Amino acid sequence: TFVDASGLRMRLLSDRDDGWVGKFGVILHPCVGIMDSKGVLKAYQHFTEINFIDVIRGQIRYLLGEITDAQLQDILVPAQQHYDESHQRALSRLKLARMLGKQNRMDQAMGEVLKSLDYDFALASAHAYYGVLLALKGDCKSALAQFDLALKLDPADAEAQQGLKSCQ
Repeated sequence: TFVDASGLRMRLLSDRDDGWVGKFGVILHPCVGIMDSKGVLKAYQHFTEINFIDVIRGQIRYLLGEITDAQLQDILVPAQQHYDESHQRALSRLKLARMLGKQNRMDQAMGEVLKSLDYDFALASAHAYYGVLLALKGDCKSALAQFDLALKLDPADAEAQQGLKSCQ
């Protein structure tokens, strides 16, 4: 339904069993990959709430030779600037969450982590810390899911690695 509402008209591959995700090493859902007729991945874009359709259209038009590299960069840069701002806000919220957690204000800390993830869902350290908070509340099943997600985003995340061990 999202593709229908977007106005994009193209063949759509729905990767329900993550077969293509594994093949291309995609670590963030949802995303759009643009492949050529031989199945070679030519462009990849994870979902963003800002300029998502414009970015996809721009990448397609660039690959078709309809726009130049400079024109594509004009489309991509605003999305990157927004991402940088959102990432910084996410880090600030995560820092606040950690301070609240140290004060044993767990519900407030959890709320701040969720706000952090609203700004940047791909922030592995926020997923890891949310897992820590869930584990402290006794919800290891949900904590494990957060640790797994954090490690998919950043396999070297020490907090998530430790969290997995503590909840198993």
